[in-house]
Amino acid sequence: MTRRLLVATTLGAAALLAWYVVRLDRRVAERLGGGAGHAHSRFFTAPFRIVAGVDVGVVLQRLDDLGYRNDHELAVPGTWRRRAGALEVRLRAFPDVDGDLPERHARLDLDGTTVRAVVDVATGTGRTHATLEPAPLDVTWNGAWERRRPVRLAELPAHVRQAVLAAEDVRFYDHYGLDLRGIARAVWVDIHAQRAAEGASTLTQQLARNFFLTPRRTLSRKVQEALIALVIERRLSKDAILELYLNEVYLGRAGATNVVGIGEAARTFFDKRAADLTLGEAATIAGIIRAPNASSPLRSPDRARRRRNAVLHRMLRAGFLKPADEEAARRVLLQVRGKTAPPVEGLYFLEQVRRDVEARLGEGALLRRRLDVYTTLDATMQHVAERGVADAIATLEAGHRWLRDRKTELEGAFVVVDADDGAVRALVGGRDFARSPFDRARTARRQAGSTFKPFVYLAAFQDAPEAVTPSTVLDDSPLVLQVGADVWQPANYDERFRGPVTVRTAVEKSLNVPTVRLSQQVGIDAVARTAAACGWHGGLPQVPALALGVAETSLLELAASYSVFPRGGSIVAPTLVRGVRAADDAVLFHATVTETPAADARATYLVHHLLEGVVDRGTARALRDRGFHGPLAGKTGTTSEYRDAWFVGYTPDLLGAAWVGFDDGRPLRLSSAATALEVWAAVMRPILRTQPAGAFTVPPGIVFRDVDPTSGLLPAAECPSSIHEAFVAGSEPRVSCVARPALLPSRREIEPFEEPIRMLGDWMRHALRMFERGGERRRPLLEERDGRWRRRYFNEDRE
Repeated sequence: MTRRLLVATTLGAAALLAWYVVRLDRRVAERLGGGAGHAHSRFFTAPFRIVAGVDVGVVLQRLDDLGYRNDHELAVPGTWRRRAGALEVRLRAFPDVDGDLPERHARLDLDGTTVRAVVDVATGTGRTHATLEPAPLDVTWNGAWERRRPVRLAELPAHVRQAVLAAEDVRFYDHYGLDLRGIARAVWVDIHAQRAAEGASTLTQQLARNFFLTPRRTLSRKVQEALIALVIERRLSKDAILELYLNEVYLGRAGATNVVGIGEAARTFFDKRAADLTLGEAATIAGIIRAPNASSPLRSPDRARRRRNAVLHRMLRAGFLKPADEEAARRVLLQVRGKTAPPVEGLYFLEQVRRDVEARLGEGALLRRRLDVYTTLDATMQHVAERGVADAIATLEAGHRWLRDRKTELEGAFVVVDADDGAVRALVGGRDFARSPFDRARTARRQAGSTFKPFVYLAAFQDAPEAVTPSTVLDDSPLVLQVGADVWQPANYDERFRGPVTVRTAVEKSLNVPTVRLSQQVGIDAVARTAAACGWHGGLPQVPALALGVAETSLLELAASYSVFPRGGSIVAPTLVRGVRAADDAVLFHATVTETPAADARATYLVHHLLEGVVDRGTARALRDRGFHGPLAGKTGTTSEYRDAWFVGYTPDLLGAAWVGFDDGRPLRLSSAATALEVWAAVMRPILRTQPAGAFTVPPGIVFRDVDPTSGLLPAAECPSSIHEAFVAGSEPRVSCVARPALLPSRREIEPFEEPIRMLGDWMRHALRMFERGGERRRPLLEERDGRWRRRYFNEDRE
């Protein structure tokens, strides 16, 4: 009976072990089936469409980024050639969630430095566009963001693989995943040292641990590690295992990401390809595998050099090197690229992509399966956005002492959205993801300030299209409102009142009091409904101050709401993920563009036309001086006490939104025109410079008239000044303006002289103060708040 029980137990254990090994085999096959380049979930940029009007330099740069090469014969896909007046490209086939595309031969007819037309060479017919394939990003998610640059074993010099083998597993080609001789040696060394002095894990075991197990040292984990190593050895060749190991070995942390693989380590430490590593550099990388952060050549060059020399000695003992070669490599000075690695771009964007994917497919989906995630990211725009935000914020800090040298650093955020389909092309959630991964573009919610005002006017144009037009005169005089038990008296930014002003003037100068009066006329509930219809999420408090932007929003939500203006009354939800495919090419998710009607097209165009005036004459007019000459509209926004600065600007094709502020809400002391507008200009100038020029669409039912800018009526001989204004047909003015007394100049005639006179008075008062205080040095601060320059003084000693 005992013997039978023993046999049964043994057979049961063997069956259980066999079942477990089969499960491991399936798990290994599923995870490693993609090879070194697809062992993890991958992220792709958006495909790039070549259309008429695009700069040919941009096209050539995109081709270079994708690895296309210049070939006069155009022998294979992935090549291009340039000849007089044209650029020919053999486009590669590629899979995509929007539909796989075959190989194509396109000719780009050029007009100077821009593309004039796109022609399909095979058929000789014109096309609207030619599409370049999405580019895989060098960043993957493995529980943390990791930088990878896959390499092929055949491309590496012999000393790279020999250095790794000498450092980690010199008998790699002689065992079957478990090195019994190495285990015996490690046990002997540990007994004599009375501690864990030497390990015995083979490269295959390390690979098994990195891919499938946790780093916890337990007996069960060691057993699993050994079994998985045997399965890997059965499934893959030795060279395939070594190649996979070289692409998966952890080599430290740089900034916000892990450095994984020989290819990425070569770029991070030595700024070169792995194929170009010298003997000493290869030995340095191999030497830090056991303690990558402690021995990093960026942080501890002396320790890295000692580890390099130890690996060189092991290579000599293993017969990989001659004594002269080893001695020469020891004498070479260890040179690394610098103390820090370059930051990884797009991490704020990718972090939101990861959250979106896991929200749809389940937490951990990117770890459990090999997925291809197709994003809306434009790598060039993302690079420009991150660089522009960083440079502009640094310039602001350099120019204003109170913005720097504080515990809380000045922050900025930016988004670039395609106005056509809501695709987010770039997203910057802060200055440095490694220091602060908190996303200020999508997660942070702040009061919108004056960027909310266009929705007040949109509500008015919709609810009373004949009573309220861009030429309607509003009252800019003191206003007192009873709000519950309190009395509220809104004021303009400069604490002045201008009397009768047109709607256009109120918008272009961002006047508070006329906007509040209009919201009271239309109704706060109507304003809230209009904003909600335009995609404004969250609370919209039913209080008079709603007209001035007390409602909170995120930067991305604000950009989405503003898309109603270039889109002519409809909105689309912003998207970062185009779709997801599994390893077997099954489409798990495909984003669709859903257009939602939000507002009347005519009313929307009226607001848009006012926002063009904000750029041409209003609070954002500085953009025209900075070289923005094409169709452009936008709105500045500064919240109470200068805590948040916003600017949203858009062309017919792209919409950009900028935010500047402190995380703790400390005042900036500067307006949006002096902060967020500068960030917007730094980002969008290089982006728009290479974009095709478009035009805003005028919907049916809109007419234009030349009107007097002061009265909003038709110009006459006595008041000849005019502005080209848009109206809903039937609401345009039909009477001429009234003549002004000849001896009394109009406000339009006086306004250009007001600021110089005020500034002269400020300087005179400043000089008088300096004289009275014996020349005590005081620093003038010139600031602009929604278009009005003001001078304030801060004593440098007591600032």
